[in-house]
Amino acid sequence: MTTEIMMFLLGLLLVTLGGDSFVGYGISLARRLRLPAAAVGATVVAVGTSLPEIVVSVSAALGGNHGMATGSALGSAIYNAALVGGLLILLRPAKNLGRRDLFKRLMFFLLAAGFTALSLVKSGSLGVGLGVVLLSVFAVYALTSMTGARTKESAETERPELIAVGLIVGAAALYMGSGMVVENGIFLAHILGINERLVALTFVALGTALPDIAAAVAAAVRRQPALALGNIVGANIINLLLVIGLPAVIAPMEADASTLRDVTAAAGAMLLLLLPPVITGRTYRWQGVLLLLGFAAFMTVNFV
Repeated sequence: MTTEIMMFLLGLLLVTLGGDSFVGYGISLARRLRLPAAAVGATVVAVGTSLPEIVVSVSAALGGNHGMATGSALGSAIYNAALVGGLLILLRPAKNLGRRDLFKRLMFFLLAAGFTALSLVKSGSLGVGLGVVLLSVFAVYALTSMTGARTKESAETERPELIAVGLIVGAAALYMGSGMVVENGIFLAHILGINERLVALTFVALGTALPDIAAAVAAAVRRQPALALGNIVGANIINLLLVIGLPAVIAPMEADASTLRDVTAAAGAMLLLLLPPVITGRTYRWQGVLLLLGFAAFMTVNFV
């Protein structure tokens, strides 16, 4: 038991350091490529911090643990929007955000959530057809995120090889640390007698969301709220498009009413996170309060 706790804490340390490294070099990459920070956050950084969710979801689906696969993906999306988003807004509300860009990304998320909910209502499963649709939407999202994003900002930054090494080391730390947190967190949860779905929504979802929490806090400290918000939005889009799309194609998954409830909760959290900045171009601390209260209510309902 002591060993598992120590490995869990070591995983937290790796995730924290990896998040800081990945965000720092993500900013450098944005400058060198002349890309807005939010565009990098929604693509490169988001994919890097979503690697744990992708690995956990595919592995769980292949092992027949469908509740674990869907719970970790949707739980992580809820953690990102409600917990990470709420903390970020309380720490550093963002101003002068790109309303059109946020609206486009919100529509991608709602489109993915809509397809997923429709599949659940019609067949009670997440099958190959849904997976193909989600992966196709992801291809469109990735292309539109980068197209026309170049700016005339100075490209002066670290050398390309240093940026590459920093991104690789950061992603590796994120991946290894999240794996340690999830593996040992599951072990501890089983000792406490928590069932598979609750394990996915708590220890696994928290473990796989830790890179996003670390990246968001690091970006807030670095006074880069646009990057942090872009990371949250991009990670959540990827959670539905890739983290559910890939296992659905590889190993179709059965689901129940609780999965539809999780999809609805994730969509509601994203609406609360993005609607105000879509309308006004900024975020507000009252959003953070509501998001954190909503997250607490969601977790309470699942444990009652």
